[in-house]
Amino acid sequence: MSADLSDPNIVEKYKDITSFTSPTNWLLLSYGQSRDKLSLYASGEGGIGELRPKLQGDVFFALVREDRSFILISFVPEDISGVRRARALVHARAVGSLFKAHHAAWTITKADMLTEEAVRAKLKLPADGASSPNPSQTVPSNFPPLQYTNGRQVSGSPQQLASPPTSPNGNRKRMVSDQISLHSNSSAPTRDLPPTPTIVIPPKTGNGSSITGPRTPTSVVTPTKVPLPPSRQPSGSASYLSPTSSPTVLAYPTPRTAAQEQAAQSRAKWAIELETERRVLQRQRSRLEMQREAEAEQQALYDAERSARLKQEREDAMRAEMDEDDRRKAIEQEHARKLAAERAAEEQRRRDEVAQKKAMEAQRRREEVAARIKREREAEEERERLALEKQKEEEASLASKREIQQQFTNVRGGGSIILTGNVTTQAHDSLYWRRRYFELSSQGMAFYKSSDTLSNRLDLLPLDGKARAITEKHDELQSIPHSFAIEFHDGTMQLFCDTADDKEVLVSAILLVTKL
Repeated sequence: MSADLSDPNIVEKYKDITSFTSPTNWLLLSYGQSRDKLSLYASGEGGIGELRPKLQGDVFFALVREDRSFILISFVPEDISGVRRARALVHARAVGSLFKAHHAAWTITKADMLTEEAVRAKLKLPADGASSPNPSQTVPSNFPPLQYTNGRQVSGSPQQLASPPTSPNGNRKRMVSDQISLHSNSSAPTRDLPPTPTIVIPPKTGNGSSITGPRTPTSVVTPTKVPLPPSRQPSGSASYLSPTSSPTVLAYPTPRTAAQEQAAQSRAKWAIELETERRVLQRQRSRLEMQREAEAEQQALYDAERSARLKQEREDAMRAEMDEDDRRKAIEQEHARKLAAERAAEEQRRRDEVAQKKAMEAQRRREEVAARIKREREAEEERERLALEKQKEEEASLASKREIQQQFTNVRGGGSIILTGNVTTQAHDSLYWRRRYFELSSQGMAFYKSSDTLSNRLDLLPLDGKARAITEKHDELQSIPHSFAIEFHDGTMQLFCDTADDKEVLVSAILLVTKL
């Protein structure tokens, strides 16, 4: 937070102002675009009037020369933040340490506060705005005309010289007051002086003492101006009082005694000592004032920093609360967005499911319709096929019956074999089914064990006149396919063939033989 005063132009202009040889009487420092670095912003020769318009909008530090005194001005606007204000107060001390020639420091908040009268008041200069006198050009106005007596410079009027000497232990306060008044009264430039008075130098006596009583002037000389030592405290307006006496003064000085000489030396010595003490006290008061101003600035800095810190803490708390509100709102908005997205996704999923179900239902109906049409077509084809097969079977059966009937007609009475084949039989008195090879003729059915054993007939079942009926739906034959039964008067013969055609041919042949 320390100030950077490394700009070489600052020191250069500071030397110009404090040297009293340059017309430059003010300089101005500014931060510019920096935070802690101060640079020379401007300088000039027009004093306060030229400096004031440049104090706008930012923090500035100025050094102004007024007469032979210097004042350090800190311009801190009211509208800047507390942190910048505190930084400016700290940097003002650093600038004051660099500009050691300043006699007073002043902090202002508005440019209108900077006036020549206010600056002179801060510097404890007279308010009339006159320049400080040049020690080589001015003398006090109330200082009496200088006289030379016996070739020796004498101050004061003849009456003062004739007065009794003052004791060294006399009223010291009065002498100090008289001495200080010599330096505090107004003075004026040399051009305002009245005509130089004429000083008379009386003749010396033989023993070196002046002659008492009336004296005749012997010679007249015109003295040069003898200035007093300059006072460090600037005086007010300078002007000489017009002399009331004639330009030509005839002096008749009285002799100066040793006591008077001693008193004059004592008064001069005490005046110098008191002036020294006065200056020491003035410097002490200046240091105390600067110390109080520094303490006030330090307190102001502390208060500004504390206010800035509290303000920053409040702003941080408010910002944190606002951030928390924003975060909470963002979370709520995100949650609401997610819920809305989930609801939209759920609705879309349901719509997709409904659409998919509808599509599947439509596809299923189309497939069912196609399957039904296919089944109907296949059923129709199957019916046609079955009808065709049935027709073929009927035709074949009819042809077989005709053939059997033709064969039976041809072989009737001759005992020739009408039909042969394999059949499974069960007699009414047997518990077992037996597969046999048969030969059907007009005499009946002859059974053999196989077609290879025709020489060994196992049984002969007479049919003509013996069979009473042929039954295809006998109770005991419900579970046996292609089965039928031949009922005789004394029992029943059960048979089943391998195929329905074989059964139908065999039944037809038996019916022809039995004439049922």
